[in-house]
Amino acid sequence: MSPASMLPPWTPTALSAVVVALALDGGTAYAGLDDGRVLRSPNGGGPWEVVADAPGPVPVALLAVPGALLLGGPDGLDRIAADGRPLPTDGLPEGPVVSFARAGGVAMAGTDGHGVFRSEDDGRTWIASNGGLPFRGVGLGVSGFASTEAALFVAHALGVSRSRDAGRAWEAAGAGLPLRIGHLAVAASGPRLFAEADGRLFQLDGDVWAERDAATVGLLGADAHALYALDASHDLVWRAAEGGPWRPYGDGLPAPPHALAPGPAWRLAALDDGGLWRRPATSPPASAPVPSLDGVPPFLASTPAELTVTLPVASHVVLSLVGTDGAEAARLAEGPYPAGVHPVPLSAEGLPSGLYRCRLVVADHVVSHPLAVL
Repeated sequence: MSPASMLPPWTPTALSAVVVALALDGGTAYAGLDDGRVLRSPNGGGPWEVVADAPGPVPVALLAVPGALLLGGPDGLDRIAADGRPLPTDGLPEGPVVSFARAGGVAMAGTDGHGVFRSEDDGRTWIASNGGLPFRGVGLGVSGFASTEAALFVAHALGVSRSRDAGRAWEAAGAGLPLRIGHLAVAASGPRLFAEADGRLFQLDGDVWAERDAATVGLLGADAHALYALDASHDLVWRAAEGGPWRPYGDGLPAPPHALAPGPAWRLAALDDGGLWRRPATSPPASAPVPSLDGVPPFLASTPAELTVTLPVASHVVLSLVGTDGAEAARLAEGPYPAGVHPVPLSAEGLPSGLYRCRLVVADHVVSHPLAVL
C-alpha cells in the first residue's frame, strides 16, 4: 500500500462555490467567495453560515481578530462584526490589501503599492510600518507574510524582510535569492522559513538562502511538520519540512487547488474549478536523511576553501558553480560517490569576479549556497 493511500481521504464540504480567500482561526474556517460573500464554519469546513451576505468587493485575504473579521480586497480593507455589521477602520490608504498576519497580538496588513501597515487595536486604526523596507514601502508590493517563533517575515517585490519586534522595524532577511523575481511566496514550518521564487524552493539558513529542491514547485503553505505545494504537473504534493522526497497529497481531489489552509484538525483545499474539500490533519511520512553541502564561504579570494559533501547513501553527485544567469561556470565534482563525508577543494582561479551559487545536485535533491568571488 502506498503512503498516499494510507492517508485519510479528501471529502467535499457543503461549499461548492468558487473560494478566492481562505483562512483558519484555530478550528474555525473562513471562506471569501467570488461573489463577495464571506462564510464561516465553526468546525473547520462542516456546515457553513453566512457572515457577510451582501455582495461587495471580492475579498482576497481574511484575518480573524478579537471581535471582528478583516477583509482585504482590491479597494482596501473592510472590518466587520461576527454578524456582518460593518465596523469602523481608519489609517489605510486606498488600494489593494492582499495579505494579513498576526504577530504578538498585532494585526499586520500587506498592500500592493504602499508596503506594510500594523494595528494594535484589532484593525480599528492602522499606521504605516515600513522602516527598514526597501524605499520605506513607497511603491512596494507585498505578496505575503510568514511567522516563526523568532521573527515575522514579509515577502515583497524585492525579496524578503524580517522584523524581530512585531512589525515595527524591518531588515533584509538573508542573501542569495534570485535578483529578478516574478513570483515570491514565503511559509514557515516551525523554526524553518521557506521561500518559493518562480518555482525554485529556498530555505533561510542563518543569513543565507539555500536552494533546497531541483523540482519546480508552487508553494501553497506549511504547518509545523510539512510543506505543501503544486508540482510541475499541477498536482498537490507534500514533504517533511526537514527534507526528503515530495509525495502525492492531492489523491482524490477532482481538480488542482489554488489555496490550501493547514489547520490543527483539518487541511482545507480550495479548488480551481470551485468547491472546498477537506482532509483530517496528519503528520507527513518520516523522511530519510538528505545530502548536505557545508563549508561554502560567503567570499572567495586568493585563499582556496574546502567544501564538504555529506551523502547518507551512495549517490551520483554533480557539484558546480553557477552564475546569476544559471549558467555553469565551473564543475567541481561529478560522478558516483559512496555514502559518507567527502571534501572538495574550491579555488577562485580562472573565475571572473562576481556573484555565484555553489550548487549540489543529488538525484532530485538540490542544495545551493551563494558566494562572491573577489
